[in-house]
This record gives sequence, structure tokens and C-alpha cells, in this order.
Amino acid sequence: MDVDAALQNVGGFGPLQKANFFLCSLATLLAPIHMIGPALSVGQPDGYRCRPPPGFTLNETVPYLGGDADEDTYDSCHLYRVRNGSVTSELTTCLHGWEYESTHGETSVVTDLDLVCEKRLLGGTIQSISYIGCLLGSLILGQMSDTYGRRKSLICSLLGLGVCGTVVSCAWNYYLIAALFFGVGFWLGGTVVISYVLAIEMCTTDRRMKGHVVNGVMYGTGVLLVGPLAYVFPNWRHFQLAISLPSFLLLPFIILCSESPRWLVQKGRFEEAEKIIARFAKSNKVPYSKVLSVHDETKDFPLEDVSCIDRESSDATDHRNGYAKVQNGKLPSTVSMIEKSNHGMRDRKRLYSTFHLFTTKKMAARTLILFLCWFTANCVYFGSVINTSNLAGHKYLNFFLIALLELTCYPIDYFVMKRFGRKRPLMAYFVGSAIACTVVAFTPVKIGSGVSLVVVIVAFSMLGRYFVGGVFNIVFLISAEVFPTVLRNIGLGACFTVGRIGAVISPFLVHLNTVAEWVPLTIFGAVSLVAGLLVSLLPETRHTHLPETISDGAQLAKPKPPPAHV
Repeated sequence: MDVDAALQNVGGFGPLQKANFFLCSLATLLAPIHMIGPALSVGQPDGYRCRPPPGFTLNETVPYLGGDADEDTYDSCHLYRVRNGSVTSELTTCLHGWEYESTHGETSVVTDLDLVCEKRLLGGTIQSISYIGCLLGSLILGQMSDTYGRRKSLICSLLGLGVCGTVVSCAWNYYLIAALFFGVGFWLGGTVVISYVLAIEMCTTDRRMKGHVVNGVMYGTGVLLVGPLAYVFPNWRHFQLAISLPSFLLLPFIILCSESPRWLVQKGRFEEAEKIIARFAKSNKVPYSKVLSVHDETKDFPLEDVSCIDRESSDATDHRNGYAKVQNGKLPSTVSMIEKSNHGMRDRKRLYSTFHLFTTKKMAARTLILFLCWFTANCVYFGSVINTSNLAGHKYLNFFLIALLELTCYPIDYFVMKRFGRKRPLMAYFVGSAIACTVVAFTPVKIGSGVSLVVVIVAFSMLGRYFVGGVFNIVFLISAEVFPTVLRNIGLGACFTVGRIGAVISPFLVHLNTVAEWVPLTIFGAVSLVAGLLVSLLPETRHTHLPETISDGAQLAKPKPPPAHV
């Protein structure tokens, strides 16, 4: 069954497909809130110091370290020991707990469990554990989705995300909280990848790019909501509950969604795929017979039962495969069409794993290039977030404004990709990011005459953030278009996993500014430049049908005439 042809024959991207697409995109909207949530739920307070013993004041028992005109500074981790009702000069740890400072009244796991001083690393460890869960989840659940179906895997991911997120809001044990945040990350990895793939596979070829942009806007909207939600719910437990409960609200609607007909066809489940496309036809008010005609075109017939084989080609007498495809009521005249059909049937029966991303030279090369693109995008993106995290002002407002700037890249990219395709904009964004990083790295704060260049540094920093946001947007789409249906979730899951490795190491790269301030951004710029140059080896995927089998994926390198509508 040619799914793209079937969808066109039943009226294209109709109301039922739009509803399925929108519900999957709502799952995409929830994902970034959970992805960024741990940074707030496990965040360090603005300040803290030892709580004085009962009956004593701060000035009597906590060592004073001095301060400026705006703020006094006290020792955060020690106080003077009290013996027999008198304060001694002997220092001890904070025996009576800590007092926390927060500009906006927020709490976190750190303040609830006193993960400060000698326990300071434990808070950051929870965030790392969440990222590790996300790494494993995107890989394992991506495999699960390609094996057992998109819809079932998305339902499991949303259920797991809701359960772990809700339970962690009530937990008080450190190890239980760490395990639950691992679970949040694990199920989040599946939600991000599967919801995107299922949404895109609902689109026809001419609507795929628009669908990608809308899905990207939903993701950006999720990033945009983090700041306001954290401001409204300063208590991390209330915040965690507020972002977890919507998963349960969305579940009944995802259960009512249709499975991807592309995945069903690749698994040889033609009758189920036909029923779904028949429902699409009914919602579009298109006669059901049009669906049947498309399905009938893909039937397999034994060669010995067909008397109309074209014998002009000597290869056509080779009956080793035993079957040929009938298309439009006619048998193909060459054995290559027979072989293509049987390759497709074998692809459907095969169980796939990450190993199959490297079974052919072309697939392996494209996979490695996409791995580098995802790694670079995550590394530079999260590195830029760390570099701009010390901006003055209201932190929630700053976060909102930066997210708003990032959100603008999605609608702009639609027109860029519509005009220039995928490859050239992706290359341009990588190179632009490399230039921006290099300019920021080697621009001094002041020149010899005393003129400040802070505006230049900030402008190129935000420009670089915009470029890397565009990279994220395009690399998601081109990855979904390069990997065939039988490997699409596995491929995206593997890419997402490699990308998260880049996110994990980015803080360590930023820490290299202790060696020299220009080192981190120079590394980001160099990796971006290399990735941009290697993108030139990827196929252009604009105007192409989504590849269904591995053999279809190899055909992406061959130029195709553009369709009537972009």
C-alpha cells in the first residue's frame, strides 16, 4: 500500500487527521515543561545560612564574612558551637538546619531535603539522573514504538510520565525522589520522540512541513509556559503536580487516536491500515471505494498465475522470488519491481534495532552525520543557556523573554524551508552559530579607548541562540524524513540519546572558561562548523515522500521532480 497515495485519494489532510495531529502535538507541548522542570524543582536557592540555636541570634552564632553596601554575607555551612549556654569560638556544622533565601518565595528539593554544603552535589545528581533516564527512554521507547506501535507506546509514555511526576511531588526520601526523577526522564524520552513521529506520519507530503512547524510551535509554547507556571507555583511540589496532571487529562484522547497507518503497512497489517484510512475518507466525505482501489493496487500475485508477464527482459524469467506487485491493474514489466516488492515484504516481517541504522554504507553515513548534528545542537544550546543564565533582572521574566525569542524561529523557518529546502538552511544555521560563538569568544568587553562592547556580545549571544534554535527545528524534521518508517522511531530515539549526551557534557565544556574565557565558545563554534559542512552530504528531503523501507531510504539521494503543491 502506498500510504501517501492513499491519503491523497481520500482527500488529503482532513478533519480526522488534523484532530489526531493536534492531540499528538499536545503531548509534544507537555514534553519541554518536564524537560526543563528539574532545573527549577531541584534548583539551588538564592542564598542560605545556618539556623541559629534556639535562644540565640544570627549575629551571635553564625560567622560573619563581611559584605558590601547592599548585602551582608554569613558563613553558609558553619556556626559557633554553644556549650553550657555560652557561644564558643569553635566552629561546627549547621546542627539546627538552614535558613533559605529566595527572591520570589520558591522552594525546591534542595530546600526541602537540605541538600546544601557537604550535600550540595546531591541536588545536581538528581538532574543528571533525570537526563540519564531521558537518554535511555528515548532509545528503549523508540525501539518499542517501532516494534509494538506508536499509539500504544505514547499511551505508556504519558501514563508513566504522569504517575512518576505526580508521585515525586509527594515524596520526601532522597533516593525515592531520585528514582522517580529517573522515571520522569525515561518516560519523557519516549513522549518527545513518539508524539512527534506519530504527528508527522499523519501528514500528507504537501502538509508535512507545515505539520512540523506547528508541532515545533507547540514545543516552543511548552518552553514558554515554564516561566509563568514556575512563577504561579513557587512551591516545587505544587509546580510538579501542575505539570504532571495534564498527562492524565490527555490520555483518554490519545487512546481515541488512530495508529499510524504507515507503521501498520510496514508491519503487513493492511486491513487495520485500510480501516483507518477508510475513517479518514469518511471524515473527508470521500467514497470508500477510493480507499479500496488504492489498497487493491498493492496485492501480491504468484508469477505462475499471471500470463501477462512482459518477457522482453531476460531477467524477467527469474522466478526465484515467486511474487510480483500489481499496480493500477497491471503487472510490472521488469524483475526490479518484483524485487522491490519482496524487499518491502521482508522489511515488514523483520524485527529492527539500532544496529540496522548501520546496515548499509549510506544509512550508516547519514546516521553518523545526524548524530553529530544532534550532539552539536544540544551541546551548543545548553551551553548557551548556561552562559546567559546570569542575566540581571527577574529570572522568570528573563526566561520567558528568551523562550519567546526562541519561539519565533519556528514560523520563520517554515518560509525558509519552503523556499530553500532542508539542507541549505541547516548548513547556514550551523555556520551562523559558529560565527556567533567565535565573535562572542574573541570580542573584549572594552576596547583600548574605553568603549564598551557589551551590546555586541549580548547581540551575538542572542543571535547564536536563535541559530541553534533553528538547527533544532530543522534537524528534527530532516531526521524524520531521512529515516524510513521501519526505523524512524529507532533512529530518532538514537539521535535524541546522542543529543542528550551533548547536553550532559556542555556544563563541563563551559567550565573550561577557568582555563581561558574563549575556550568554551571556540569549541562550540568549531563543532558547529564541522557539523554544518557535513550536512552537505545528507540528501535533500523536500518534496519527497516519507521513505517506508530501508531500500526506499536509499532512493532519497536520487533527485525527484517537485510536486504540484509544496
